[in-house]
Amino acid sequence: YYLLHQLQNFFSPLNVFRYITFRSALAVITSFSVSIILGPWLIRKLAHFKIGQQVRKEESDALYDLHRHKQWTPTMGGILILFSVLLSVLFWADLSNQYILLTILTCIWLGALGFVDDYIKITQKKSKGLNAREKLLWQFGLGIIIGLFIYLDPATTTKLDVPFFKDAAMDIGLFYVPLVILIIIGTSNAVNLTDGLDGLAIGSVLLVAFTLSILSY
Repeated sequence: YYLLHQLQNFFSPLNVFRYITFRSALAVITSFSVSIILGPWLIRKLAHFKIGQQVRKEESDALYDLHRHKQWTPTMGGILILFSVLLSVLFWADLSNQYILLTILTCIWLGALGFVDDYIKITQKKSKGLNAREKLLWQFGLGIIIGLFIYLDPATTTKLDVPFFKDAAMDIGLFYVPLVILIIIGTSNAVNLTDGLDGLAIGSVLLVAFTLSILSY
């Protein structure tokens, strides 16, 4: 982004790179292409090293019968998702924007949590990975960091707009920090809880991500 933006002084059509719409489209194309190109290779590598999902039997025999054919299905696919997204951000985003940096921190932080969770499942043969308390502590810590940053940053506001009302806003002050913590813990666990059934998590994420993209734009 910075390279092409500077070159616009020598070649005026490159000025298009300063538009968020154009760079957003390039980010989508980049992340999709990386996933398509590296996806099959990563799946083969994960299968080769037997990095796969373990299906729990102790909680429900009926569910186990439905899901046992998925035993050792390659896991840790989130690595590819995070890599493709972060690569697109590094290519096309304005890294001087503090909210872009906060988003990168959030992705890496929660990605690391997911990695540790999967690593424990694989190495210790524990289908549940990290316990609920450990996961909540990771998420709580991230929520505090982001919440305090937003609260203390003079460029941001702790006012909440009331939807559909132009001038209605409510200043919640310090309560903005626990609100951020609640949102981070809630959204990250919502994905985890829906991830047990095929396609359910990504379907929900697509709807939310698309809506968030429109609001952010």
